[in-house]
Amino acid sequence: MKTINNFFFLFVASFAFISCSSDSDSENNGGNNNDNFIITMNAVIDGESISLRTVDGSNESNPTGGEFGVSNQLLYGYYDNNVSSRLPIQNKKIEIFLAIPKENMTLGEHSFGSSIQVDEFFAKMKIKINNVDETVNTTSGKIVILSIIVTNILHGTFELTTNNGTIVSHQVSGSFDYKIIE
Repeated sequence: MKTINNFFFLFVASFAFISCSSDSDSENNGGNNNDNFIITMNAVIDGESISLRTVDGSNESNPTGGEFGVSNQLLYGYYDNNVSSRLPIQNKKIEIFLAIPKENMTLGEHSFGSSIQVDEFFAKMKIKINNVDETVNTTSGKIVILSIIVTNILHGTFELTTNNGTIVSHQVSGSFDYKIIE
């Protein structure tokens, strides 16, 4: 009987050892196994730290302004954990959009309200959990431009408060580094 117990223990221990693995890159780099990208934005959302990147892996802004219009530079970052190996399985995609007005790109703090205004700063966020969009409405926030380097690198921080239509749903703070494309 002791031999059977020892065999069973060795079997279970071997299985546990084989099943364990270290954290993969997909959990630490915005959900992508491609190391050829630049982290353009770091954020803390409700206490959880995440790193965001652009779709093409560069650190370049979108000079067309995206949904914010051509008078803005769009700083876009996304995080997609796409992790199905953890229990409970919870695939999460987070997108953060920062609108930086081309004509008002000055150092300092720029506050905003719940809707974008002409030639003003603005931020919004989208969250999708298990392919279900969460209601995320911008309530208020601020973008602080800390520096604009000669090579058109824009460095700053941001804060964003959102609601789900009724109550505050997320507190977000973060930093960004983007090359401004004209």
